[in-house]
Amino acid sequence: MVSFDVESLFTNIPLEECIDLAVNYISDGNPDLKLSKSELRSLFTVATAQIHFLFNGSFYDQIDGVAMGSPLAPILANLLWGIMKNCGWKIFKALKCYFIVDMLTTLFVYFVRNMMPFGT
Repeated sequence: MVSFDVESLFTNIPLEECIDLAVNYISDGNPDLKLSKSELRSLFTVATAQIHFLFNGSFYDQIDGVAMGSPLAPILANLLWGIMKNCGWKIFKALKCYFIVDMLTTLFVYFVRNMMPFGT
């Protein structure tokens, strides 16, 4: 059995890669979009990568990941999680998995491969 659990997803999102995924997803799915990929990428960068926050009286820059409370955080996290699960489905299908439970933030997979009887 394998369990893939999400822990601190927003702050652990690889932001540059996720912005690229979002730009490609939006551009490919909307051929009539008036924005170029570079313009769309710039908008995502301004909205996600140039985030400042106040903690304990000092200002900080968000270096990587998506800031908690950002309106784009759940969208980017959902996009990344969906792509990760789709890649996983292909692998699990090839391994002939017997049981898969897909929950919001956890993916459980049960598969049998070259099992030997217990106690041998």
